[in-house]
Amino acid sequence: MTDLIRLTYASKTTASPNTVQRDLIDILHQSIQFNAKHSISGVLFYNNNYFFQCLEGERNQLFTLYEKIAKDSRHVEVVQLTCEDIDVAAFGQWDMKYILEDSRIRHFFVHYYGQSFNPYLLNDGLYHEFIELLQESPAAESIELEIDSALKDLEHTRPFYASRSFALFVIMPLIRSLA
Repeated sequence: MTDLIRLTYASKTTASPNTVQRDLIDILHQSIQFNAKHSISGVLFYNNNYFFQCLEGERNQLFTLYEKIAKDSRHVEVVQLTCEDIDVAAFGQWDMKYILEDSRIRHFFVHYYGQSFNPYLLNDGLYHEFIELLQESPAAESIELEIDSALKDLEHTRPFYASRSFALFVIMPLIRSLA
């Protein structure tokens, strides 16, 4: 029997609005590769300059990984929110699930805390409800068709980054010279 735990933390980005997308892509890519090799699963949500990450796996591996994450210069004010024993991983099918902006998450924080997303506010009473909300929220890959549909009328779009677990898109505007 393995010593399976769930560890969650919150942090603030150090990136500027111009570089945060690159940081997210790098974090997700690194997480997926590392987690797949070490039987770690989890979810990452980024919004309002805050990260919330839930990691699930073997206790010693997660503590070692968390120490590494806490030293990462892409974020500051890293605070472990919870660490609990679990029987089954809630995000076991994901090396690292990534959730784009979700109105239900925004509503959750406004309803319970009177403000937009701030994971530092999560308390024991609402923590489990938030994890369930993350389980139910669509992952970035499951909304690729919605993104494609929203962009179908644009002349030039391309995936900015794609992997087996997610895709991020940027709009490449058509620039026409006046010459």
